[in-house]
Amino acid sequence: MAGSICAGRSAAAAAALRELLETGLRPRGGKGARYSIEQMYDVVADIASYRLFVPWCTGSHVLSCRNEFSRAELEVGFPPLVERYISEISLVPRRQIRAVSKDGRLFQHLETLWQFGPGLAGHPDTCTLSFYVSFEFKSILHSQLANLFFDEVVKQMVSAFEHRAEKLYGPPAVVRRHKTVPCT
Repeated sequence: MAGSICAGRSAAAAAALRELLETGLRPRGGKGARYSIEQMYDVVADIASYRLFVPWCTGSHVLSCRNEFSRAELEVGFPPLVERYISEISLVPRRQIRAVSKDGRLFQHLETLWQFGPGLAGHPDTCTLSFYVSFEFKSILHSQLANLFFDEVVKQMVSAFEHRAEKLYGPPAVVRRHKTVPCT
């Protein structure tokens, strides 16, 4: 699955991360996942498959791919009300995925960032996920609806990626915490 979108490292990717962190994106989801960094990164990076599992995504096509940058067209909505937009995606393999859209009739801007970090100590089959988003709809109606349901929508989005990992990789890791028993 990692081959479905570009992978690579460069100074440009590091610069993109600094720029993103300076833009003030707000965290919208962060939690531990019971899948490895590699597994969750591959699920998020597989943009061509979004139409299969991301809520309200009816189409997803990678348009171009060069080194660690890609362009993809996403189609979202409920038929017959469907909108398309282009996202420019930058990747820092196994660390982060950033997507920015300035094209389309739906958004003034849309920017998302997924960050992947180590999970529980001693459990390489777990990771931490952080999801950040900044957006502005062009439509007042869309903006009002988003404000009403935004937190629930984000929960559904993050959950969709976790369910996709379960479908691809099987049940999540079982994390057992060992109790320490003092010697007397």
